[in-house]
Amino acid sequence: MRMYDHESGNNLLNLVFTLMEFLVSTILVYLVAVSFGAYLIEDFLATLIFSIFLSLISVMPFLIMIKHKSPIELLERLLFRQEYKTNIEQALSRVSRGSIIGAWFGALVIPLDWDKWWQKWPISCIIGAVVGILVSLLINLIKLKKKVKLDS
Repeated sequence: MRMYDHESGNNLLNLVFTLMEFLVSTILVYLVAVSFGAYLIEDFLATLIFSIFLSLISVMPFLIMIKHKSPIELLERLLFRQEYKTNIEQALSRVSRGSIIGAWFGALVIPLDWDKWWQKWPISCIIGAVVGILVSLLINLIKLKKKVKLDS
């Protein structure tokens, strides 16, 4: 396993590892989306775009911002066990969970028979993920403001 290190002299190696982690995370998000009912083959491109988008906003911030030996251990510690070493880890985790929950809520309107453009896969899920990010960023801002008041 490797240790992600922004300060090492080998930026190219860090970039290659990060791109590989991104590719793996996109594949995992794709498989999870399919297991929740997304199209496997019929609308492959839409599901792939959704997977890339969700991976970019929910996984990549961890992989870029936080030193880690294993991306699986990092995501498991932050998203499932919720063990944070810094406030940044907690804020990133909140944004990641907000985007995932928002995407899940966005899927609730897909089966409704309103025949609106935004009900098509994956538009409502992407909109839901963005709303989830905005809500979690607002929560982060409120928590930060409270922390600043307590510290002063």
